[in-house]
Amino acid sequence: MIPDIGGAAAEAGEPRRFLIATAVSRYLKSPELNRPGLAEARQSVIDLFTDKLGYQHHSALGMDPTRAQLSDQLRMFCISPERREDDFVAVYICSHGEVLDDRRDHVLLASDTDPEDLSYTALRTADLADAMLRGTKVRRLLLVLDTCFSGQGGNEMAASALDRISAQWGQDTGSGLVVISSAQPHQQAQTGLFPRLFRDAVGSLATAGYSPQSLSLSTVVQQMNDHPDRPGYQRITLSLNGLTGEPPAFLANPRHSNRLTDVDLAVQQAAEFDEHAQRRDTEFTRRLLVRAMGYPDDASQGWWFCGRHCALADLSSWLDRTDTDGRNTCRVVTAGPGSGKTAVLGLIAALTHPERRQSVPIDTLGLSKHLMPDPHAVDVAMYAQNLTDNDVLHGIAAAAKVSAHTVGELLEALPAPDDHQRPLTVLLDALDEAATPNTLCSRILRPLIDHSNGKIRLLLGTRPYLLDRLGLTQNSEEVVNLDAPQYADPEALQAYAVRTLLEARFDSPYRDDPTTLKPVAEAIVDAAGTSFLVARITAGTLAAAEDIVRNSHDPAWRAGLPRHAGDAMRDDLTRRLGTEAQRASDLLRPLAFAQGQGLPWEDIWAPLASALSGRIYTDEDLLWLRRNAGSYVVEATGYSRSAYRLYHQALAEHLRDGTDPHTVHAAFTKTLTSRVPYRADATRDWSRAHPYTLSNLAFHATEADCLDSILNDAEYLVHAVPRRLTPYLRHARSTIARLTAAVYRTSIDLHETAELPARRQLLALDAARAGAKVLRQQLTERIPGEDWAVRWASGSKFSAALLDTLTGHDGWVGGVACTTVDNRPVAVTSSRDSTVRLWDLTTGTPIGDPLTGHTGAVWAVTCTTVGNRPVAVTGSSDFTVRLWDLTTRTPIGDPLTGHTGAVWAVTCTTVGNRPVAVTGSSDFTVRLWDLTTRTPIGDPLTGHTGAVHAVACTTVGNRPVAVTGSDDQTVRLWDLTTRTPIGDPLTGHTLWVLAAACTTVDNQPIAVTGSYDNSVRLWNLASRMPLGSFNLEVVLFPNPMCGFCWSDMKWRLARKCRSVADRDFMEVADAVDAGGLGSAAEGLGEAGGGTRRRAGAIAGGSGGRGRGAQAPGDRPGTVFGGAGRGGCAHRGRRVAEEAGGTAPGGSPPAGGTRSRGVVGGLPGIDGRRFGCRIRWARCPAGSGGAGLGQRVRLARRRGHGPAETAGGTGPAGRGEAGQVHAARAGAGRCWRWAASRRLMSMVIDHRMTLSLVSVRRS
Repeated sequence: MIPDIGGAAAEAGEPRRFLIATAVSRYLKSPELNRPGLAEARQSVIDLFTDKLGYQHHSALGMDPTRAQLSDQLRMFCISPERREDDFVAVYICSHGEVLDDRRDHVLLASDTDPEDLSYTALRTADLADAMLRGTKVRRLLLVLDTCFSGQGGNEMAASALDRISAQWGQDTGSGLVVISSAQPHQQAQTGLFPRLFRDAVGSLATAGYSPQSLSLSTVVQQMNDHPDRPGYQRITLSLNGLTGEPPAFLANPRHSNRLTDVDLAVQQAAEFDEHAQRRDTEFTRRLLVRAMGYPDDASQGWWFCGRHCALADLSSWLDRTDTDGRNTCRVVTAGPGSGKTAVLGLIAALTHPERRQSVPIDTLGLSKHLMPDPHAVDVAMYAQNLTDNDVLHGIAAAAKVSAHTVGELLEALPAPDDHQRPLTVLLDALDEAATPNTLCSRILRPLIDHSNGKIRLLLGTRPYLLDRLGLTQNSEEVVNLDAPQYADPEALQAYAVRTLLEARFDSPYRDDPTTLKPVAEAIVDAAGTSFLVARITAGTLAAAEDIVRNSHDPAWRAGLPRHAGDAMRDDLTRRLGTEAQRASDLLRPLAFAQGQGLPWEDIWAPLASALSGRIYTDEDLLWLRRNAGSYVVEATGYSRSAYRLYHQALAEHLRDGTDPHTVHAAFTKTLTSRVPYRADATRDWSRAHPYTLSNLAFHATEADCLDSILNDAEYLVHAVPRRLTPYLRHARSTIARLTAAVYRTSIDLHETAELPARRQLLALDAARAGAKVLRQQLTERIPGEDWAVRWASGSKFSAALLDTLTGHDGWVGGVACTTVDNRPVAVTSSRDSTVRLWDLTTGTPIGDPLTGHTGAVWAVTCTTVGNRPVAVTGSSDFTVRLWDLTTRTPIGDPLTGHTGAVWAVTCTTVGNRPVAVTGSSDFTVRLWDLTTRTPIGDPLTGHTGAVHAVACTTVGNRPVAVTGSDDQTVRLWDLTTRTPIGDPLTGHTLWVLAAACTTVDNQPIAVTGSYDNSVRLWNLASRMPLGSFNLEVVLFPNPMCGFCWSDMKWRLARKCRSVADRDFMEVADAVDAGGLGSAAEGLGEAGGGTRRRAGAIAGGSGGRGRGAQAPGDRPGTVFGGAGRGGCAHRGRRVAEEAGGTAPGGSPPAGGTRSRGVVGGLPGIDGRRFGCRIRWARCPAGSGGAGLGQRVRLARRRGHGPAETAGGTGPAGRGEAGQVHAARAGAGRCWRWAASRRLMSMVIDHRMTLSLVSVRRS
């Protein structure tokens, strides 16, 4: 029977929503009908229903069901005694459809259908009505037929069901049969189109705003038919039957909000867009426009821009194009420091600004028509200095008037390209000055370039070193290098030097003797090369001199002219200020380390200059600086106040040279904190802190390694800007600081928009759930008496074990494996976004760019070594297997081809001393690959009649064998030497076999398999006989220390298997804090008991030969993948040492205090009732019991590599099967542990204190 999961709706007594989705992409008797793309279509529907519409996906059908499986499994689901009349049931079927010639019946082609005998081997669509409605409790059925001629089938099914509907359903309110067909009776259906139209219709504000609780089915269908991508020959149809009132609310509105109406949200969104517009205006006026005009600060304002006509012509021509081919996606203006990149881009921004264009003196600048782009060619101009990746992404989205949190969401929200209308055009300068230039290019800009599809164009400005991050080179067509001969403009540079000599100072000596201008300017240009900045500073220095240069041809004088910005700045200050040059440098240096728009003056700039230099400076010194060296400083607007920054990044680099960044940022941290005033109770009043402090203190403290000290101040957490604090929380070091960071992360999605009182209450609530008593007390002390304060709380997703969340993938994380590369621990992840990524587990940062090459979702990854080099092996839905060199991060050779379906599982072993990979696929086969020669070994291993989702390797009688699990509900053994099956398939599972691992028990080779039928089975591989099985059933009870009566509060969670697949991140948890939590590695078993070593081995996944890797900072660690098919294991401290343990009979071992109410057995609870025995926890003295609000998930573990467990020493994860471990307060909890959507995982969302420690197979 298909597993039934009621979920939260069932527990709350609300209607439940179930989705059954299947697609037939492979036809055994007619391969020419195969449509591999239907797998993606099905997955897209599953994603939409589970992520947006609140459905749980329940189907044993999977891909490619036979005729019998299709009807039988639907029938089994609908007749289940777990069904309720208020259930919403949605069924999506994607396959070939035909209309029989003789009877005009519509039929569905199953995987075993014979096209030569459709009438007998195909399934009549009308028969689905009998399968799902006759004698069942199903009253609300939505059938989606995505087939050719499906309108015919929908009509037939509706007619067939009408008599049963009228007889059985009576007058039950809210009942009905709804059929949505992807094509009318005489129409063909375009493959993969329906899911896209359906997704767009559900996501469109035109379908419904934020007020309706559900979406109108007729409106959804109408939106699909109005979609511009719908071909004229295909029209979606809707049939409503047996309604007893309004149609059932099958489609919950994903945008519905009880608090925010459309108007509320429109106002909120408009405010956000307006905030971004104000930032862009500041960036334009204070950066782009100033640099475009090019006048020195000591001179009168005016346009000093010169030349660059060749670059302007090319860029204007590109901007005025309306075609949307791939070459029109981006242009990058690049050059060395000071060459005028921002001046050129600033001029373009001014010329395309609706209002500013009129202020540009086009005749003075010599700008003919072909040098000026269309007035509306650029939609938004941005300056990336100190902006984060999200700042840039949200800024672009605001310019497009859309809401987007990922690149994919942005591209999806942008309108389709139009040959007569330009795409959204973004000018973005100073990429090299962004907060994280590398990730901005690789995670935001390059995906926009690669996947724009004509929806967006980017005009970028950066230094050359970032070109490769954008996938470009100096010779790329898209690159405009201002230092290249075709774009360099020495005449314009000389003209600029001449004007600076004459007009930079009102008392310039060159005004009286213009005959010397040309040779002096020529000398300046000869030294400056292509740098306008060097020419400007040098000419300005000479203009400030008392006399002109009499002999500009003097070799010694010419050799002494500065050639770099730093040299020019030093020379200028020394010549003009003499002994006061050091004073000027001291006052300018804080600006070189400032963040955001710049450094505020008031009570911060001067104290910082004093702290960094060791000399006392005041506001009088700053006034002196503005008078004597003001040309180096630009006033901007930040936090609605004046902020000051250096004129050019090259000047900042010069001033930072020779300093100790750690010391500088420590001074910033101390000074900024000291400027926060005190309250009467001697605590700091962060409500009066300067906005710069609230935004940037965390950055400076992190750079100074003193973040822990500021995290200890609860009121700082309340007032700090969340998006500026969050990125640095992972750098917390002390136990208290890490606990505080974890508390802050728990409601991180709410902090950004919450008002300060609400944020304080949220933090106090999460602190109570986490057991952070001091933090909770500090927060509640500041909550006014009339507001609610937190005394205690439970029911949280909190975990102090969370170390980091690694983001970067744009889709589910489908696989995780761990290894070491160059002696550093790394994780290798694969994703549905078709990429593979490497992560440094010590720093929590990505290593290099994503590994690209697969053209489909990457579901499996494992690590091994080939020829002493670490490699990763990946399997993808593009039917290929790839090898990657983890040292160079490059693919090894061409992809390995041979599978004709998605590759779901991969593991590595050795056969005859040669490294091999073993892969399982949806083409029903298992293949062996020689990793040295990168060639297949023999023919594929055949025998399974369903997709192969699990592969593990071991030895039986000294011969290498593979154990595979399949959708055909069987487990098979294969001799890898002879490449033949060993005996008959092992049967017993009743649904898909999705997990397999191997171990030894009493020197006997054992396989452990997990299935969608909620069971774990053990098999003796020598005799090929089953050893037993157990269901995932757990008895839970609250800790009586909370004051509850356990006899009234016990409950049971039975058969609660759930897929967790909608994650596009991976998480790293600390095994010291996590105690003995089981990890997603090899076998269902415990990882954490059996050793007192604080080792941090992480074994690489998918049952392969991954090697142990030391966890960050020599701490035990576990890596969790968002939807991982691989896995990892860790060696943690002995569970009995941290969380308590058991001796036979339930008695805890010596060395701790018992948690009251958990000694021995409990009345009414038989520890062996469900094939399990219960091990009771004890808590360390003074811990106050087990942690509140814990979540535990049981997931299979896959991997090889040395590790120690409670079951003894052996291959990773080889302990006794079926152990689940929790631990003491603040330790044994796992936040959003997302195992593979194909793996078993049990979620226990605890409402009370847990006292359960483990479950063992009897």
